[in-house]
Amino acid sequence: MDWQHRECSFYVVNLHSEGAKALAAELSSEVGLKILKELYRNPLSVMDLSANLEIPVSTVQYHVNRLLELGVIREAERKLGKRLRDVKTYVYDKEGIIFLNCPEPSGDTTKSE
Repeated sequence: MDWQHRECSFYVVNLHSEGAKALAAELSSEVGLKILKELYRNPLSVMDLSANLEIPVSTVQYHVNRLLELGVIREAERKLGKRLRDVKTYVYDKEGIIFLNCPEPSGDTTKSE
């Protein structure tokens, strides 16, 4: 059986970092997890997420902002919407999230390889 190797990238977080607790809280949130699953290699706007998940826009925006601040998702692109307003789409393009128990936190705890 042939195995094909493909490059994988992960979001890595140190358990001792300040972001670890916030990320764990976001991942334990039903809404946060649904948003992350929906954005996996599928760029969507807040409005699209709201419609797809049947969740209020304000709730989706809150969780998207948290995931952005943590560096888990990223802005995929900006385009003009129907009312000539800037519409951002977001994406989660990593294969997984890894929590490391490093003895001392380093300066940057959110590296992807």
